[in-house]
Parts: sequence; C-alpha cells; structure tokens
Amino acid sequence: MKKTQGHVEPRQQGGVMKGELDGYETQLAAMVEQYPDATLLEYCEY
Repeated sequence: MKKTQGHVEPRQQGGVMKGELDGYETQLAAMVEQYPDATLLEYCEY
C-alpha cells in the first residue's frame, strides 16, 4: 500500500539533465562560422 501524505501536489522532479554537447559552445560556434552551409552529418565528421 502507498503511504498517504495528506496532499495531492506532485513531488519535485529530478535534477538537471546535461546534454552531450554541453561545454562545446565555442567549438560549435567556430565550426558554424567556418562552414555555414554544412549539414549536421558534415559537422559530425569534422
């Protein structure tokens, strides 16, 4: 059985999720500046 807490408010969600690209903002900006017409696949190859 579940414990009753006396209210119907949702519990707080988990912490912050980090993306795989966090910390690469400057590198990505430089790549886009150097190769503005590249596709996502081409950026992954650099």
